[in-house]
Amino acid sequence: MDIYRERAHFVAFLSKMFPASKWADEREPNYPVIGIETIAGQLSWHVNPADMDLFAHVTEQGSWDGHTTEEKYERLAKIGDDLAALTGVFLPKLHEIFKQYDAAGA
Repeated sequence: MDIYRERAHFVAFLSKMFPASKWADEREPNYPVIGIETIAGQLSWHVNPADMDLFAHVTEQGSWDGHTTEEKYERLAKIGDDLAALTGVFLPKLHEIFKQYDAAGA
């Protein structure tokens, strides 16, 4: 698996966690764009056409909100920071629930 396919898997994961859309970029017409609408703002990546099988679930047509690459990664970092703050409270409890579930033989 090459690094671009790996990145496509990451974008596909995000596209299942947040509302997603796709569109064509006039500057790069051979590479579709996948847009992810997050609470921090839109994130988008060009995707190799060979990787579009990972995005069969993305059916909405969207459009770019004008964000820069720097803004995209600032938004992604904000989501990471917000999730890290939440998981500090949530994950230990979730871990305990899974341990109880496993102990019950479920």
